[in-house]
Amino acid sequence: MSRLALATWLGALCAALFPTWQIWRDHFGEPESFSCGGLFFRGTSVWREQFDLIAMPLRADANAVLYYAFAVGAPAIVVLVCLGRWHSALAGRRAAAVLGLTALLNPILYPYFDLRECRPVPLLSGQWFGEVLGGWSSTSASLLVAAGLVLVATRWLGPAEEPLARPATFPWPRIARWTLLLVIDYLAVLTVLRIVFTLLDRSPDALEYGLICWFYLDYLIAEPGRALLLPVVVLYAVARCLLWRRRSGRGASVDHVVRAHHETRLR
Repeated sequence: MSRLALATWLGALCAALFPTWQIWRDHFGEPESFSCGGLFFRGTSVWREQFDLIAMPLRADANAVLYYAFAVGAPAIVVLVCLGRWHSALAGRRAAAVLGLTALLNPILYPYFDLRECRPVPLLSGQWFGEVLGGWSSTSASLLVAAGLVLVATRWLGPAEEPLARPATFPWPRIARWTLLLVIDYLAVLTVLRIVFTLLDRSPDALEYGLICWFYLDYLIAEPGRALLLPVVVLYAVARCLLWRRRSGRGASVDHVVRAHHETRLR
């Protein structure tokens, strides 16, 4: 590896580490506080209320996952894994795609807050689209820089060899399918928990900040009853995994029978 390539990899690693450094700097820095006053009980349409019951928890949990990924240095780990395969242009394209997608999701999942009305900015509203377009922070910029440097290091400064017997494109259809299945499972768990809340005569708005926030340790200590909902999530996850394994096994057996039949016809 040349000195220029090594310097490019070092720059990509530093750019990928910037979101992690920024999070821990803010964590150990002085806490910031603000106050606001506005229309606390502003009326909304029925469609907006039903949409927020689904979209707000999903956005909150997705943002929490992204936040913790930055906290543990996941972008830097992606660069290091790609560095272990620095000779592969395919690995570089995939790592750059992950970093670029993360940079795109960061302003979309950020919880924007309207200080004038003292409430979160409604999702998919005109104000929300304006916040997203103007919400490209240094975190997203650093991830895009890291993605670009990884592409340069693997495609132009490296041997750019392609691994054998592997597709040359990023598996977007598979990722989209698994993402859709994950969202469906999440909404199913959320619906079950809302039914439980209804039976317990508790407001379903308690899940506005997502399932991850609901099971925070501080909240569990202050309100141990929250832990009773954890078995519901675990049981659904176990049942879903068993169903998925059963379908996968059935699909594999069908493929084996079809392949055997095809080989018999060829003979």
